[in-house]
Parts: sequence; C-alpha cells; structure tokens
Amino acid sequence: QPIPEKTKSFETGLEMQFLRDCLTADITYYNSAMHNSYLEIAGTNGKMQPVNSGIIRNQGVELTLGYDWKINKDWRWQTNVNFSYNHNKIVETSKDRMGNSKDMSTSLANGKIQLLYRKGGAYGDLYITDFTRYNCDVYEITDANGKVTYSSENTDGSGKLLNKKGDLYIAKNGKPSLGGYATVTDEGNIRVRESNKKFQTYAGNANSPYQLSWSNTFTYKDFSLYFLINGRIGGKVVSLTESYLDRWGASERTGEARLEAEKNGWYMEDGRHAMPLNDGRDMIAVEDYYTYIGTSDASNYIYDATNFRLRELSLGYTFRNLFGDYKNLSISFVCRNLFFIYIDAPVDPDISLSTANGLGGIDMFNYPSARSFGLNIKLNI
Repeated sequence: QPIPEKTKSFETGLEMQFLRDCLTADITYYNSAMHNSYLEIAGTNGKMQPVNSGIIRNQGVELTLGYDWKINKDWRWQTNVNFSYNHNKIVETSKDRMGNSKDMSTSLANGKIQLLYRKGGAYGDLYITDFTRYNCDVYEITDANGKVTYSSENTDGSGKLLNKKGDLYIAKNGKPSLGGYATVTDEGNIRVRESNKKFQTYAGNANSPYQLSWSNTFTYKDFSLYFLINGRIGGKVVSLTESYLDRWGASERTGEARLEAEKNGWYMEDGRHAMPLNDGRDMIAVEDYYTYIGTSDASNYIYDATNFRLRELSLGYTFRNLFGDYKNLSISFVCRNLFFIYIDAPVDPDISLSTANGLGGIDMFNYPSARSFGLNIKLNI
C-alpha cells in the first residue's frame, strides 16, 4: 500500500549589503529529506511497479554575489554571480521482510544501463555491463627535456615503465583508457567480463552537483543590454542516438573505420572490413565490433555533462513617460540558448527523454536543442 510522501527540510541563510548597497552577498544552506519518495522499478515480472523508496536527502549551499556600479549619470553596470552545490544521498531504501534495506533498480536505454537505488549511494547512479579489457604494461617516451612525446606498450627500449599491472593504458591520442583495450574470443567476438554481467561497473551519476551562472546588465540612458551565461559541472549524459547509428553502421565513426580498413588492407577472411584491437594483437570485423557495442555496451555513449552556454541575450529600449508621468513603454529583442561556450557531449546535456524518473539526460533521436528569438513589449501605466 503506497505511503504518502513527506519532506522534512531545514534552511538558513545570510544576506549582506556593503558599500551603500552596491555590493550584495547572499548565502543559503539547506538540508531536505524526502521520506517515502515515490519511484517506479522493474518487478520480478519485468513490469514497472510503484514503490516507496525510503529516504533521499539533498543538502547543499547557494551563494550569490552582486555589484551595482553606477558609473555616471548615463552609464550603469549590474552584475551577479550565482554558484550552487548539491549533495544527494540515499539514506534508506525500501525494506525487505526482515527489515533490511534492499537495492532497487530500473533498466534504462533498452537494458544497457541500470539506475541503481542503493543505501549510501545517490539518486541517479548509473551502472553498466563492461567488457573484458586487455591489461597492458604502459611505457612513455620522453625527449631530452623530459617532455612526454609518446605513450604506448611497445617502445624501442627508451621508454619508462609506468604501470606494471596495466590498470591504465595511455593511447596514442593522449586520452586514458581504463583497463586497456577490448578483447575478443577465439570466434572473433568481444568478450564480456564474466564477473560483470549484472551491471557492476559504476558509470557516474546523471545529476550535476555544481551549477554556475553569471548575469550582466549594461545600461546607457534608456538603452539596456543583458546577457546570461550559465552551466553545470559534472554529471553524465547518455546518447542512445549514437549507439543506434553505430549499430546500424550509419555513424561517422563506422564510416571512418571502414575507410581506415581499406587504406591499410585490413579484411577478415570472409572479405569484411576489419579493425585492430589490443594494439594490433587481435583483428575484429568492423561490423561485428560496432554491432556489439551499439547493442550491448553503453560505456561508449556516456559523456561528461559539463557545459557552459550563452543562455540569454537581450537588447532593449525604454520610452519614458510616453503615455504620461511614469507611464513607460519598454521594447526588447530577446535571444535564448544561443550557443555553447564549452561542451563535451555530442548532444545537449539538458536534454530529457521524458519527465519520468531517471530519464533526464538521455537522448534517443530527440529533436535538437533550438535557439529562440522573440520581441518583448512591456507597458507600465
């Protein structure tokens, strides 16, 4: 029988003003616990069923700093910086018949990703099934000045051994790959990690703990220019669009792999395009590799959700006393979501598959994020 949700929260803060109210500071601390929060998980019959998950706590701080600089009678600059941090923790989950907290989960991305609710974890924790990777010894080559020029397992003897256990392989492009390359079976298929068939690899959390924004308003007589830059730091976003394109062989990377195979003469015995794994130790068909990772391996499609964008830009003019004393007409041209200043993911991290639990930050052939342009008219009478 469902139990009503209850929220117990505590909030305190401090608001300060300095320099004749030109400099303002506002800091807030909050601690909020949702008891008996409503979630849907997959039951033993495979169907979604509602549960009351226990206690989920959110606590954090929010800091706002602002400055109002009245340069002269015509010029004015108002700027505000806002920073927030949120820490999420699952304090209790639903209990079993013995009164013990039990793990709960729901599958996402057609079974590629598991959203796990575990005591001590966080809401939005993502787990995947990884494949077995080749553990290699890693060397790096340095020049006369000690600068790293190349990192690889194979060197001419001038390399320095970095990691005998091979927990980290530094690829030629300089990007680290945990655990090295994928491995293949004698039949040429990618080998799934035997001890990891039940979503044991932690892939990150879908929620960003940090938010940051900076707003500015410049005023010259009756003209005003406003812009807002904001972003999020941390969190993960999943692109199922990328996985399906790989699976169908319609992505840019699959095309590049086939072109690379033709350039180097890499073919399987049946004539299909091939690609090397394990620094050339194994060869696998391009079709088999991308069909597998596009169907079963979500790790290739989980991206850092950190991004910063120009969220809003507006230019306006105020016709003062147009209809009498203090009766003003303000007109402004507004642009929103103009462009990204920084982004790592191939999709907008703010994207959402739906409003259901756990489906934020998941892209599956969603419409691209759109810019918007508008005209605002405001009348004060």
